[in-house]
Amino acid sequence: MQLIASGRATHPVIGVLIDTTYTGQGVRIARAAQNGSAPTTKGGPADKAGLRAGEVIVTFDGRAVTGPDEFVIVVRAKSVGDTVEVTLRAGSTARTVRMTLQAAN
Repeated sequence: MQLIASGRATHPVIGVLIDTTYTGQGVRIARAAQNGSAPTTKGGPADKAGLRAGEVIVTFDGRAVTGPDEFVIVVRAKSVGDTVEVTLRAGSTARTVRMTLQAAN
């Protein structure tokens, strides 16, 4: 409907690069810049919420995250402006943060 109404469609993002080589539970935020892009987008939802390179996203808005493709689907199922809870793991430490989704550029 959005494409028909305005001629373009927007989708929400959290502003992270995912490490596609990671094979554990959840999805890991890239540990270092890739192709000139930082692991978290400066000023993006993840950056504002304090997500850090190398942390593993294990749940997104109460839903377990199993892999990169599934993660993209659960993020895009939300709307720009939605506030979500994300649970992260770094080593044996887990924490939950809230963030507001932004539109992709």
